Amino acid sequence: MGPATQTVEMEAAYRATLATNPGSTSAALGLVRLLDGRGDRAGAQQVLHAFVKASGRNASLMAAARQWELWQNSPLPSAQTVRIAVTGSGTLDPLGAHLRVACAQAGLHPFVQVSGFGQWAQDLLSPGSALYAFAPEVIVLPLQAAELFPATLADPDATAAALAQERTDGIARIQALVEAVSQHAPGVTLVINTFALPDRSPFGVLDLKIEAGQRERITALNTDLAALVRDRRQVVLIDQDRVEARFGKARVRDARLWYLGSLPYSEAFLPVLAAEYLRVIRPLKGLVRKCIVLDLDNTLWGGVVGEDGLEGIKLGGNDAPGNAFRDFQLALLALRRRGILLALCSKNNPDDVWDVIENHPHMVLRRADFAAVRINWADKASNITEIARELNLGLDSFVFVDDNPAERAVVTTHLPAVLVLDLPADPAYYTETLLNLDVFESLAVTAEDRARGEMYAQAQARREFTQTNAGDLTSHLEGLGIVVKIEPATAFSIPRIAQLINKTNQFNMTTRRYTEAQVRVMAESEGSRISSVTVSDRFGDFGLTGVAIVHVGADRWLIDSFLLSCRVLGRGVEDALLAHIIEEARTAGASVLQAHFVPTARNAPAQGFYAARGFRSADGQPLDGVEVFEMSPQSCATSTDHLRWLTVTRHDASVTNG
Repeated sequence: MGPATQTVEMEAAYRATLATNPGSTSAALGLVRLLDGRGDRAGAQQVLHAFVKASGRNASLMAAARQWELWQNSPLPSAQTVRIAVTGSGTLDPLGAHLRVACAQAGLHPFVQVSGFGQWAQDLLSPGSALYAFAPEVIVLPLQAAELFPATLADPDATAAALAQERTDGIARIQALVEAVSQHAPGVTLVINTFALPDRSPFGVLDLKIEAGQRERITALNTDLAALVRDRRQVVLIDQDRVEARFGKARVRDARLWYLGSLPYSEAFLPVLAAEYLRVIRPLKGLVRKCIVLDLDNTLWGGVVGEDGLEGIKLGGNDAPGNAFRDFQLALLALRRRGILLALCSKNNPDDVWDVIENHPHMVLRRADFAAVRINWADKASNITEIARELNLGLDSFVFVDDNPAERAVVTTHLPAVLVLDLPADPAYYTETLLNLDVFESLAVTAEDRARGEMYAQAQARREFTQTNAGDLTSHLEGLGIVVKIEPATAFSIPRIAQLINKTNQFNMTTRRYTEAQVRVMAESEGSRISSVTVSDRFGDFGLTGVAIVHVGADRWLIDSFLLSCRVLGRGVEDALLAHIIEEARTAGASVLQAHFVPTARNAPAQGFYAARGFRSADGQPLDGVEVFEMSPQSCATSTDHLRWLTVTRHDASVTNG
């Protein structure tokens, strides 16, 4: 028997074992090593993902973390990476391991560096530290109150003056850390935990009755900490007390592990804390979902409206399950107000549905809350595909919510990019299941987020106008009355600019992702110019929908990022933005304007944009998948007179075309 035959038989044996026992460590890791050894890294990673999902045991997670550590410096060419530095109180290597696994399960290739024991002050205060040499995007800094505030935490005899001094000194130390990170790594997002209230107080049952009890002391610390970072957009606070309370404070720490090795968290709590950090990392890397597609019968209300009628369905009131369905709708409405779109996809009679939505006294969500609607008898996979096309969103932007397992299976099979929520059988747990998802997080809620539902209502009016005025495209565009405003990034627009950079995939020349802190650094640098584009028309405001990042030199300029929301494509906005950049380069005396294009699986609409507008391909082969184009701004005409349907405002100078 030759080696090739043995390998085939080993693979078959591993797969057979995993088919019956998907959590088998020996079979999973054996298959991972076999596939990786023959060059199938993607296949090996798929096996590891499935193993982690099936097992969940701490030993299995640590084994997976070790495998990801072996792969750390050799990501797949298509992988989206994240660089995380972990430093803080106690021994944090196990937390770093769980962060590797959490990031990998979310589709990120993790680079993780964990500081040595007790090195957090040296790492953050010294610009030459190994932490800064690692060039992290995210620094995770879990600090323990016992290290910074020992009297506050546990000394029942501490005087008010001593407590005040300890709090002042400790908060000042944290402030020094925050300012050091801002100075030495201004593009980094710093994640700090608040201080959790222990499950036992040295004052016993009198803690809330006496002055300056433990709860009052810890609350004062967290109030000062929140005030310290409130206006520092590069700092994110994790509510440690809430995370621990949800998990169960008595299980957060293992005294034996603490005394043996200064491990601040139990094995069971580590994946919970890593998942909480992932709620910050996901929006930083653009891994967020934008739309929830909802079934109706037994999902938004109890019963079948076509059979039970308006009066017969279960919704609202004080009795179950009607009260549970109302609370579920309230949770959905809160997400909508944060900018998450809602859509309906139901096999139903439209008249019955609208009667409930418009007239039921306990209905929370109304017609205006839904950005798209499909109420028909077609299969739901096809309907969701149509909704995605209508909203100009990729399928990986959607979450599907349906009580029917058969409908969920159809969508899972035909639309694997859609996240299908496994609703529990009892609607009492619908809200909890929805809120446990970590795919809707945002580190800033912008004006565009709050107005998104209204914007999609305006989009429907535009579609109706387009259908009525089909024919000559130029006349149609002139009828829209499009106004484009191009201006430099400001403190107010940077959160939305960062959000757009991390969400836009289709008309995005490079899909390079930058955090809000990184955008802020570039905006304040003399070597970069960031332009934002806001668009409106006769039907309303699209909001900030375009971004360009240009790195400038004395003679050579480079368009690093150029992106536009698909909602405003095909109206000449992209040409107006490019003309603005060319004009700025010409005015500054640049002789060469370069532009990068990085082809991805999703930015086909951007393919060929630069070539069609006078850029030529630079000499040489693409480097690391980056195609380079260039032109001479001094010899290029930048008039936008042909875009006569646009009114373009650049900075403070208004130019009307046509």
